[in-house]
Amino acid sequence: MQQSAKLPVSSLRIYFRPLGYLRPFIGLFAIRLLGFIIFASAQPILKFFVDGLTDGLWARKYDHSAIN
Repeated sequence: MQQSAKLPVSSLRIYFRPLGYLRPFIGLFAIRLLGFIIFASAQPILKFFVDGLTDGLWARKYDHSAIN
């Protein structure tokens, strides 16, 4: 019985193989990816707006300048 020498499988081929299963759903995948990007970029923007709304709120509530 002869053993056949197996050819080494490329790492890129292993990586891209599961992406082949994604091919029928590429439109839905692109929409979801765009949604993730929008959501991720909205987080710092939301923090900026919330900071703008609450800026100085703690300073007015806890004004320690009268102590000095």
